[in-house]
Amino acid sequence: MLFDGRTFALAPEPLVVGRAPAAARAIVLPEGLAGVSRRHCTFLREGLDALLLDHSRFGTFVNGERVAERARVRAGDQVRIGDPGVALTLIAVADTPPGSRG
Repeated sequence: MLFDGRTFALAPEPLVVGRAPAAARAIVLPEGLAGVSRRHCTFLREGLDALLLDHSRFGTFVNGERVAERARVRAGDQVRIGDPGVALTLIAVADTPPGSRG
């Protein structure tokens, strides 16, 4: 996940996004952003893809489409939360199997 010039790995543990997500792994957004909930959404890794769970009353959008509770997201997808919107981009990073480096 790429946000504000930083990368956040999608791991087995949930990655929670919001103004006050209260989670071990979180992207904390500034107070005062319009349309951003305290615990806005969560990303969970599922194989090579990720699952987005929307907890907000304001809505979360993937590639311009509003998410209805949950959506599968893939590398290259644009996730927007808030109004006018905070953008997060899913990027692919190849996992290197142990012992495969030459």
